[in-house]
Amino acid sequence: MRFIKSLLPAGTTVSLTVFLALGCSDDKKLTPPTPPEDHGIESMLGLIQSQVHEYLDSAAAAMEAGLEVATFIDVDYTDIGDAFMGPGLPDSTVDQRRWIVSYLTDLSSGTGTLSIIDSLAYVVNGNLSINARGAQAMYVKHNYGFVSDDTTVTFTDRTNRGDLHITGIDGTTATINGEFQVTIRDKFVASDSTVWNNWIINSTVSELAFTRTGLTWTTGCPNSGTCTVNVEYQYGRNEDIPTTTEWQFDITFTDGTIAADVAVGQLRTSYDYTLCTP
Repeated sequence: MRFIKSLLPAGTTVSLTVFLALGCSDDKKLTPPTPPEDHGIESMLGLIQSQVHEYLDSAAAAMEAGLEVATFIDVDYTDIGDAFMGPGLPDSTVDQRRWIVSYLTDLSSGTGTLSIIDSLAYVVNGNLSINARGAQAMYVKHNYGFVSDDTTVTFTDRTNRGDLHITGIDGTTATINGEFQVTIRDKFVASDSTVWNNWIINSTVSELAFTRTGLTWTTGCPNSGTCTVNVEYQYGRNEDIPTTTEWQFDITFTDGTIAADVAVGQLRTSYDYTLCTP
């Protein structure tokens, strides 16, 4: 599922997104897995793969949205005042030292409090600018947090952080480098048990390349580049001591197909997977 929350300049139809999070930021509940009693590593590989693939899919969609915003090179600061962040208007949008910063805070969603702070800066002739006209590159940053009001019942808290540098936005091939972090604290309360699924995902993308035809950037599908995803997954049931595993995915993109080398403890495996089609 692809979903993005971020900054939308007036007159555009897509979001400038630095979301790049695992899955959808509005999915408040995760489906609890049921690992075997020995928490076998091999049986967990499918679960971790599924979460990593969903993360990569959302990340690709987010990058596409950011790139499409970058093509609107006639946007000036007066337009940014009507920016949207996700489903609603921001509390404020300000110019801070040539960074456009948009705030949406203390938003009650009925089950918790949402806070989003998005920032962008264009690069024109090597200098930061709030005006996109003539930009060759852009920086985008994202901070997202959701904190549940009641942690005695089923809930999911989430924090997302993103920091991207996008070059080549004035041409037909754009390159993205950046770092992302996602933290998820998930509690599932059933009639006979309480299950915890906690995740810390740190990732880095390097030289991720997208090509453009008109205003479309290969539908958010990378042509090339690499990504390293480190996952710390903690599973707990009732009062048992939680089980923690640490995974590393080293991923190479080739026209939407990923080749992944996976390591967890002494286990090593590799696989290919079609993530998207350019």
